[in-house]
Amino acid sequence: ALRRPPIHLCALSLQPHTRPVAAPDDGTIYDALNIVPYLKKHPHNPTSGAPLATADLIPLRFDRDDAGHLQCPILRKRFTENSHVVCIKPTGNVFSHDAVKELNFKARNLTDLLTAEPFTKSDVLTLQNPADRAPKPVADAVRKAALAARDAARKAEPPEGDAGGGGAAAASGGVKL
Repeated sequence: ALRRPPIHLCALSLQPHTRPVAAPDDGTIYDALNIVPYLKKHPHNPTSGAPLATADLIPLRFDRDDAGHLQCPILRKRFTENSHVVCIKPTGNVFSHDAVKELNFKARNLTDLLTAEPFTKSDVLTLQNPADRAPKPVADAVRKAALAARDAARKAEPPEGDAGGGGAAAASGGVKL
């Protein structure tokens, strides 16, 4: 099992993201440029194995400091590997967990801190939690997905000894489409 990459990297390419999106089931961050083509071929979250469609992805809205580092837009604290980071699903706005805990949960004010859009506690998605040091089953889910794709491809292949058939089109010299 592997650990989730830092929040500034795409979990598929391990490169900095330019169009960050999150999987709603586990909060894994991907770059839309990488996950959308992946989902066209494999309709599941590559880290959890759960069904996932492009429409399910949550576009993330990160704030950056003057140096370009990701930060909480409310507390202005730079996100590090030790930051507990969450997003509000309906808006995609990304905050430190401390900001949401103090200004939303304790204040009993369940509105997005930037847009004032209402949300529920179930709309808060953890993107990174340093207290959760347990490795995620990334390798297992990817391996299972690859095996399933291989098995599906084998089922779609013609049986051995059949050179691809082609029927009447092949016999008449036509092109098989």
